[in-house]
Amino acid sequence: MSLKSEINTSENKNGDSVEEEDSMGYIDSGKCGDNAEYTIYNDGVLTISGKGDMWDFKYFYSNNKEYPWNPDMINSVVIKDGITSIGEHSFNSSILSSVTIPGSVKK
Repeated sequence: MSLKSEINTSENKNGDSVEEEDSMGYIDSGKCGDNAEYTIYNDGVLTISGKGDMWDFKYFYSNNKEYPWNPDMINSVVIKDGITSIGEHSFNSSILSSVTIPGSVKK
């Protein structure tokens, strides 16, 4: 995915509306749970925020949906306080240099 110099709205693999922003911001965002959202920043950091559980994924598919991020685009994950579970297989095929998990995560 190339970075855009203006904000463009498009759909990701799940049909969720996402925005692409210039190199100073994020390059993808959307839902990864009923009340959980993700943002991928141009430096490769994937941030998960919101409340409750992330969706489970069956390798690439869960409920007929692929997980929404490209594993090649991320190098670290930051899960924010309020997320209570990390979805099964959420980071398959990702090569991560760091993962931050808050105390709110129980599963």
